Amino acid sequence: MVFARCIVRAELPMRLEPADVARVTASLQSRDIVTAYGRTTNGQWILIWNREVAFGWIPTGALGCSAPVEDLRPTEPDVLLTPRPTVTLPALVAGAKTATPTPAAVAAAATQTPTPVATQTPEPTVTEAPPAPAPEATAPATVMPTPETASSAPTIAATESPAEPLACVVAIDRALNLRAGPDRAARLLGQLRPGAKFNAVGRNADTTWLYGATARGSFAWAIASALQCEGDLGGLAVVAAD
Repeated sequence: MVFARCIVRAELPMRLEPADVARVTASLQSRDIVTAYGRTTNGQWILIWNREVAFGWIPTGALGCSAPVEDLRPTEPDVLLTPRPTVTLPALVAGAKTATPTPAAVAAAATQTPTPVATQTPEPTVTEAPPAPAPEATAPATVMPTPETASSAPTIAATESPAEPLACVVAIDRALNLRAGPDRAARLLGQLRPGAKFNAVGRNADTTWLYGATARGSFAWAIASALQCEGDLGGLAVVAAD
């Protein structure tokens, strides 16, 4: 199957079907980077996946792509792609008290990079690029999650019991980088826009980084100074990143 990396030329919505009156699945901004997976037979609409892991249709003329539209696979109008989770929830170190899964944690089986699989559901099931550090955000639309399965999930230190997740939101005016570890040099998993939700379930030793899940259920690390949380961050369990 031929894929293409594309840039959005103007602000506009993605739609559930290739029609101007179809329901909107997500909004795109000018210069957002998306991945094209298919097209209508007449080539007037393209099926894409955006950086928030949402799928939908967009008019061909609204994109500039790295490959000719004709090279994309003709796709039925009612077919959307559903990301397939590739990561499991964090494991507790032996001796630690087992945490009762929360709604956000249960949904968090999806990770940094979903593998698209064709389905016939009328509405796509989506996950979000995993949370991880940083007010060091680059332009909101320049990073796409890289398909890769996490080799091991962080573990909660055996001396602490897992606390209830803290509800947080992105409190900076630019995209927040999500990473695979509590370090600016750790692998970039994706980004969250200003105001996006993030459920913190753990932290590093000095509470400068928080580990948790996005609203769509993806786990990652985010820098604490870029988040506004409801509750005491010091009460979160210390998570050891591999």
